[in-house]
Amino acid sequence: MRRFSTFLSLRAIPPRGLVKLDRKLLEIKGPDSAKFLNGLLTTKMLPTFEKKNLTTISASDLQALENSKMLGLTDEQMKTENWGILHEDETYDPDVPERLGIRRDGRYSMLLNSKGRVLSDLFVYPTPYTPSNGPKYLLEMAPKNFGQIQMMLKLHKLRAKIDISVANYNSWFYYDHSEEFDEFYDLLQSEYLNNRNSKSVEAAATWSKYLQDRLVNEEILTEADASQLQGFAIDDRAPCFGLKFVLPPESQLQNLEDIKMGQEVYDTLRTLVGISEISDFKSETLPFENNLDYMNGINYNKGCYVGQELTIRTFHSGVIRKRVMPIQLFRVGEPVSEELKLTNEDLGLGKYTDLQLINTSKKAQNAEPQSSNPFGSKTRRDKKVGEIIRVQNNIGLAVVYVAEITRDNAPGNNEFPIVSKSLSEVAGNFIAKVHIPEWWPLEELEEEEEEE
Repeated sequence: MRRFSTFLSLRAIPPRGLVKLDRKLLEIKGPDSAKFLNGLLTTKMLPTFEKKNLTTISASDLQALENSKMLGLTDEQMKTENWGILHEDETYDPDVPERLGIRRDGRYSMLLNSKGRVLSDLFVYPTPYTPSNGPKYLLEMAPKNFGQIQMMLKLHKLRAKIDISVANYNSWFYYDHSEEFDEFYDLLQSEYLNNRNSKSVEAAATWSKYLQDRLVNEEILTEADASQLQGFAIDDRAPCFGLKFVLPPESQLQNLEDIKMGQEVYDTLRTLVGISEISDFKSETLPFENNLDYMNGINYNKGCYVGQELTIRTFHSGVIRKRVMPIQLFRVGEPVSEELKLTNEDLGLGKYTDLQLINTSKKAQNAEPQSSNPFGSKTRRDKKVGEIIRVQNNIGLAVVYVAEITRDNAPGNNEFPIVSKSLSEVAGNFIAKVHIPEWWPLEELEEEEEEE
């Protein structure tokens, strides 16, 4: 299991908390629900694959088909039963059947537009958590682009036997940074939510009941709230990040009233570990820039879905030039620490929407082509390293060129001046130190740097 020590520096964050997230939910139900979502989401919803051009079916596709047969899930079950959701572990060898499982906990995914840009990041859940009649799923997403997404789903519905409606539920995020919770988290992933243990519809239902009981015994949910659980997921975008619950409005988790926090606590936590969301961006963004591949939110062999062509072409080219990374902000002249820390001081940079990181070193300037001016000398051009997309007090997120960042985070490395394209008062006053999240697979990052 991936681990990281970033939470050790969260001295300004309560060690345990519950946040009601600002989210909207859509319900997709009907015989064609899984097939419909499979054609839209970046994750795989069906154990089979669908490709328009049969000549593109590879040996790995055929192996994946054989592996999926071991689940024993029939087409009839997918159309008539509330069977759950397909889970896969991209860290396993694709040829090993254990990477596939049928479970009832939700998954992280994305919706893209036809140009391969992100419409929304989301969690998809089979609902309710305890099986009921007929296939039914919830899509949980931020309010941004919600109306556009509703329109997109209706356009793609065509003759699919599904119903699409807005669901009136609340989404909750629970976190606990204690060693005891880490052990509980490990137990969930090794026993209750493990593909090796859950390879049938019946097993998925059994394990969901066990998990509901365990959440009650751990006093995270009351028995009444657990019985109304509409969706559950481990938020595994980063290791040990937290748990997610989808509940009816009447379930307000009063037993956890003393640890309820505001949305800013959740946003701080995800900023520190380098998790971006669609609400952070002012313009269109690409899925790999958002580290979708690192957060187990994409399947590369599922077949066609909206935005698939550019996404898969980028994957096979091996060149991902930019990624979101966490940053810490400092005033010029202040000591720069190696450890990413949140302070209560607001540097006032959150009001700017056009902040950039630049490299002013001579080496960077020589590597960047310089434009001539009409007077015969060369104009100095500082090299752009990235763009800041989110600021919260002294920390933030930036979309950064991977080739400009080194894994050696010693003083002087990964430190860049901040400028504003429209206001000169920012230049010369602030710098940002970029941090590579500790949970990233560094071997993949090395490959990306070599491609550069």
